[in-house]
Parts: sequence; C-alpha cells; structure tokens
Amino acid sequence: MKIKLIQMKGIFLLTLMIVPFLSTAQNTTYFMERMPQKISFNPAFVPEMNFYLGLPGIGGVTSNIYNSGFNYNELDYFLDNISDPGYNPDDFANSIGETNRLNAELHVTLLSFGFRTKKDGFVSFNVNANNISSFSTSSDIAYLLADVDEIRDEDFPIQIDGVDLITNSYITYIITYSRKINNNLTLGISPKINFNQFGIETNNIGYRIELEKTNFSKKYTQYPIGEVLLGMPVAINPDAVDGNELDLETGLFPESWPKGVSPRNLHQNASFAMDLGATYQIRKWMFSASLINIGASTWQNNAYRLYGSNEVIQLSE
Repeated sequence: MKIKLIQMKGIFLLTLMIVPFLSTAQNTTYFMERMPQKISFNPAFVPEMNFYLGLPGIGGVTSNIYNSGFNYNELDYFLDNISDPGYNPDDFANSIGETNRLNAELHVTLLSFGFRTKKDGFVSFNVNANNISSFSTSSDIAYLLADVDEIRDEDFPIQIDGVDLITNSYITYIITYSRKINNNLTLGISPKINFNQFGIETNNIGYRIELEKTNFSKKYTQYPIGEVLLGMPVAINPDAVDGNELDLETGLFPESWPKGVSPRNLHQNASFAMDLGATYQIRKWMFSASLINIGASTWQNNAYRLYGSNEVIQLSE
C-alpha cells in the first residue's frame, strides 16, 4: 500500500530541494551603483538616484545559497537508479561525505521606496518576505528525496541521524537611513520589525522509515526521533491531535487554512532586528563593512514542541 509522505519529511525536503538548482552563483549587486537593492547588504550604500519605487513582483529578489554535498546531475542519477538491482545507492550517499550542509537566504521585496534628503542623506522604506535556513544532516538524508516505493526492500529500515535545522519565514518592515559624513565616510542604519510566519528548530534529531510487508501490500511507518520546535501562522490542525499525541499524516495545518489567515495573523510574533553599515572611499577604492540581521526571532503565538519516540509524537505548546 502506497502512502503519501508525512509532513515532517516534507519540511526537511523543502529546505534541501532548493540547493541543486542554484548551488553556484555570483552576486553582482555590489557593483551596480544605481541599484537600491544594495541596501540589503549594507545600509550605508546610497543609491545614485533621487527617488525610487519598487512594486510587488518587480521590486527585486535577493538569494544566497550554499550546499556542501552534491549537484543536480548526481542527485538526478541517484533518483533514477535507486530501484535498479545493480545500483548501490550508498555510493551516492558516501560521495557526499559524512554530512551535507546547506545555508540559504531568500528575500523578496513586496514594496519599497526611497528618496534623497537635503543634508547628504538617503531614506528608504521596505516591506520584504524572507526565509533564512541552516541545515546539516548525515548524508543518508538523500534517501528521503526518493519515493519510498522506489527504495529496495533490503535497504529498510532507513535511519537518518544528526539532523540540525533552523529555518524561519518572516515578513519585515524596514526603515533605512544613510548619511554621508564627509567625502570619504558614509554610515547607515536599518531598524527592522520582523513578523514571524513559519519556523522550525531541531537539534541532532533523527528520522526513521520502517517497512512492514504482507502478501499483498507494503506499509511504511515514518516518524522523527527527538525534539522539534515549531512555529506556525495558525493553530495546529485540531483533527491531528489526540490528547497530547500528534498524527502527522493527518496534516499539521487545518483544512482550508489559508482562508483563516487574516492580516492580524501576518502581524503576530513580532521581534526587533537591526542592520549597521559603513563605507569608506579613498580615490577609486571603496571599503565596505556591515552587520546584518542583529537580533533574534521570538514566538508568542502558535508555538509548539514536538517530541518523537517509538512511533509516537507528543505535542505541547
């Protein structure tokens, strides 16, 4: 019997699947002097314009991605051949090394505008949708990318250990002020209010997939082992909760949950952060330094602790 993968697996894969498509990239924004998007790297960067306006969809997308393990072609070959009796899938896992590491950031501008002030300053306002993720796990995580029905029976049970994941999706309101102090020095500051939407934190947890065979069917049991901290935009699905136990196959989110998300939901779980920056110009040389996202994320609403052990996931707020 084929069952769909439970949402906890999907959470892990959502982060991991970003990697193969954009694992190598160069950021040229630093060299585009008229681009207001430079402010996201250093609030002391002053766009060479008097006014700008950025609209949803065309206001800019910034991404930074690093993956230590593999490229898309290697992964594609692994997925295509994992069920082949003559193929050893452990060869792909071993080629990654002991661990696979991923760091990823994505910032999408929803609305932005800025203008030059009279006293050598520049003021800008931005509303961004963001995701920041850091992921580290053993190389056996590759098995979670495959359809369980494609994995050979002799490879079960599958045990993935050492899963460390921090990911947070949030909306940010930013005001940036930069000012030219003299012909050489420019300083900038960006206070921010973050509204957290969806977050996960794990520390050295495991994930296990077991196979139970009968004469006519297969049944897969999948569950995390260890503690997961989870923050959500809405309350967890009440149909998935029985006492203090959670059934992930029922789904973390309630049915038709997007209809229940109001502007109020999007502006809860607020936290404060700040960017600081400076540039120093000497003839044709420009030196830049910045501290980005100084602060911490907090969850006051819809925050949960999941603890998995022996096929049972316990839930507490």
